[in-house]
Amino acid sequence: MIDKPQVLIVDDNADNRFAIVAALKPLALPIVEADSGFAALRCLMEQDFAVILLDVRMTTMDGFETAALIHQRQQSETTPIIFLTAFDSDLKSSDQYADGVVDFIVAPFDPTVLRAKVSVFANLFARGPTHAASALEVEASANQLRLLTDAAPIGIFQTDEANQYVYTNPRWSQITGISPQDAAGQPWSTLVGESKESPWDPDMHPSLESQSELSFQIEIAGPGSEPRIVSVTAVPIPDCDGGRSGWVGIVADVTAQVKAELAASHLTAVVESSHDAIISKDLNGTITSWNLGAERLYGYFATETLGRSIRMLVPDGHDEEVPEILGTALQGKPLDDFETIRTRKDGTPIEVSLTTSPILGPTGAVVGASIIARDISDRRKAEQLKDEFLALVSHELRTPLTSIVAHTELLLDDDLLELDIRRRFLKVIDRNSVRLERLVGDLLFVAQIEEDQLSLSMKDVDIVVVATESIEAMSLRARQSEINVTLTSTQTSLLLRGDPGRIGQAIDNLISNAIKYSPRGATVAVRISAVNDTCVIEIEDHGIGIATEELDLLFNRFFRGTTATRLHIQGVGLGLLIVKRIIEGHSGEVSVVSETGVGTTFSIVLPLVQSDLVLQSELLPPSVSREAS
Repeated sequence: MIDKPQVLIVDDNADNRFAIVAALKPLALPIVEADSGFAALRCLMEQDFAVILLDVRMTTMDGFETAALIHQRQQSETTPIIFLTAFDSDLKSSDQYADGVVDFIVAPFDPTVLRAKVSVFANLFARGPTHAASALEVEASANQLRLLTDAAPIGIFQTDEANQYVYTNPRWSQITGISPQDAAGQPWSTLVGESKESPWDPDMHPSLESQSELSFQIEIAGPGSEPRIVSVTAVPIPDCDGGRSGWVGIVADVTAQVKAELAASHLTAVVESSHDAIISKDLNGTITSWNLGAERLYGYFATETLGRSIRMLVPDGHDEEVPEILGTALQGKPLDDFETIRTRKDGTPIEVSLTTSPILGPTGAVVGASIIARDISDRRKAEQLKDEFLALVSHELRTPLTSIVAHTELLLDDDLLELDIRRRFLKVIDRNSVRLERLVGDLLFVAQIEEDQLSLSMKDVDIVVVATESIEAMSLRARQSEINVTLTSTQTSLLLRGDPGRIGQAIDNLISNAIKYSPRGATVAVRISAVNDTCVIEIEDHGIGIATEELDLLFNRFFRGTTATRLHIQGVGLGLLIVKRIIEGHSGEVSVVSETGVGTTFSIVLPLVQSDLVLQSELLPPSVSREAS
């Protein structure tokens, strides 16, 4: 084995070879001499040289021919050659650096220059084995890296300085639907197709040239595949001059992730917009989520509940429900409509209906429970109101029916009853029939208005005439109750647009109530006046009055005041609702003022017909007053 790199001197002149050897002696390098091109080729077949000093003008085979043959051999194709010549014309007659020639030295040469050039190639040759081993290591690492990238579960690509693909791994092809062969040499915007703007095209986005990293999501459509969303991240590959020689990056199919995030976003929006309280807890009963519905229902903000036990909502006496509900969830079973009591932040109890469902983790195991809580206080009140209504209606129906049936049986069982007695019995039957008819009519009317099916037959109506007819219709009842009903109007006639039957029904109800709730000997006053472009009808009594706290409830369906209920005054709580809906159907308003033990005044305000207003100057007399007693 030769320890030092060797130098081959090829020259057919022995004196020239001697001079060159003498010049190189200070380098202490082994030197081999060859007197011809053929001799040089034989030497190269036996060993490698760090550099060859080759004379240009040799006989038989000149230096150029020798150099060409040397570099045709694979073993010596990269061996550096320095041409030696005494003629400047040799430099002009050849391609100076063709065939692997690295330099020319023209005689007479400077020994120092010659030694410096030879020393460089000797040092490079000496390091060759180390470089070769490093190259092998690099190649092995590259091969290993290529195996890793080929097996990677994400798409990997590399581009050159022109942003054209030079490498794509198999997963990249699976994601994009583009084969490595089709991708090679193509611009990396090929990924999004020709019809779409590339988010990484430096020509369209010059700022990309200065970015240290690109990261974005795009929608692509591979051949024969559904559109998918991919995430792209790329970093520049630096070159020796501090510039960029290309990009290397990854592509990941995030379609499922984006869809899951979108679904989660939708679910979150649904949960947050829900009027119901939606809460989740883990297996320890710790609250893990709390929506706006829960804030409204319980009065706690999410920051006050997250991380705390669900027991904070459970009142005394209901502690055993917590493990029961959690146990059902652990079995993977839902729990529907569990009605119970919970506690608000202010300490007040609230009736709720709970629906719970198990929350499953990635492995399918139960990791918690979701709870939907619904306030059923209003439903309970409605159910109670319904029960009370059914009992009340049953009583109101049963009473006249019982009277009708009893008096009918008396008439049928005794043919010898005196005429006066028969007449009295028939009047009882007639009175109770009218009462039944009114009750059934009210129920049917309420059903219509609740379904927004109120039908009005609109025409010009004289409200003074309608009020007069209502008083006359109530005259018999007023006399029976010893009530004096009066009518006072500032005009003899006031026209409005409306349904006379329905408006009359509203006034009938208010006069009837005034008579019903007034003591014997009292007066019910009906007053009509024109105020600006409206007609105001007031019905005032001096009866039992209504408690202030109940005024806002008067027009609710089936509501009856506590005083009326206590005094067992008949009624089902529909009359005032009917009045309100009729008046509102005429674009009017109804209001009430009352004081317990003093009396009540209902006011109806309806729009007048503008073209038919009666001027005060045309009225004679200026007011009208009637009584019904």
